[in-house]
This record gives sequence, C-alpha cells and structure tokens, in this order.
Amino acid sequence: MSYYAKRDYKRFTGKKVIVIGGGNGAAKSALLAQSETDEVTLIHQRKSLRAYPLMVKRLQKEGVKIWYNTQLKEIKGDRTVTEAVLVNNKTGEEKKIPVDWIVVCVGTEPNTELTRSAGIDSMGSHIKINNQMMTNKAGVFACGEITGCKRHLITAVSEGASAGMAASAHLALEKIKRGEMFEGAINGKYAEEYLKMIKK
Repeated sequence: MSYYAKRDYKRFTGKKVIVIGGGNGAAKSALLAQSETDEVTLIHQRKSLRAYPLMVKRLQKEGVKIWYNTQLKEIKGDRTVTEAVLVNNKTGEEKKIPVDWIVVCVGTEPNTELTRSAGIDSMGSHIKINNQMMTNKAGVFACGEITGCKRHLITAVSEGASAGMAASAHLALEKIKRGEMFEGAINGKYAEEYLKMIKK
C-alpha cells in the first residue's frame, strides 16, 4: 500500500492497482500508476470527482477506469495485498477484485495533539489563530495547513512569511516594553513606531 504513488509507481509494472480518492492527488497518483501498468482503477465514493476537469479528461484519455459511488470495504491478503472488497454505496452491491497494490489518497488530518496538550485553542481539527497569525498563547504563532488554510504551497509560504513578520513585531514590542533596544532601532526611529503601537 501507498499513500501517494510518486514514491512507488516504478514498482507497479504489470500489477493491478487501485487508487482510492477523488481529488487532484488521487488523479495524479492514478496517472502515475497508469504510466507503468494498464490495470489502474480509481475508486471514488461520490458521483463525481473533485479533481480539476482537465485532470478528469486526462484520466479518461489515458484509460484509467473510474468507479463512482464506490467505497473500499475490506483489503484481503497475508503478507501482501491480494484482493479488495468494494461496495457500491447506492445499491449496496459488493464486488471482490484481485489487486496487487492500493494507493490511498483520501486526504489528511493535522496532528494537533502537541498543541492541544500545550493549551493552544483549536477550531475543529485545526489550530485557531487571529489576524496576526498568533494563537491564544502570546508569542506562539501558527501558519499553513494546520490552521485550515487552502492546501496550496504558495499559500502556506505566504502565511509563513506573515507569521514570521508578526513574530518579529511581537518580539520587538516585548523588548520595547522592557526598555530594551533591538536590532534596527537606530536612534530610536523604530522604537517610537512600536511605542505608538503599544499605546493603541
């Protein structure tokens, strides 16, 4: 089994592969698998894929079989996968099909156990932050997917930059409050700006 085909797809040659999921990650995994074997089936629990329309067209063009309204019920095998039990969630019909490899692409959930134990507030399965990227704990910032942002690298990088700047401003304010100067506060130029922020 795999959770993304990119790492293992070179081992799919001549094998029967099932990909579970309906998003772009699942579509990419199915296409990678199809580049090594012609026995790829994409299983999705809904009546349509969430992947971009162009991705869906590519799947169809490359001959990837797509089974809609279908869920994986059971995986059979001893040391390796040999069979998958699939069920149609509309009709209840079950099918057993031979399979050599299963790629699971059904999304992820952030592990916030550490932050919860530290007393950091959550909102659902994500860390709760304010508009300055700070958590309920002063001086603790968070960004990226763990805060529930869109799952795009460029968005996470942007949030990382915002969190970094917010953390820098927070540390500077704390120094000013203690009467300390900080790097960049030449002749008090920046110190005055931060002092105004404290008074707000």
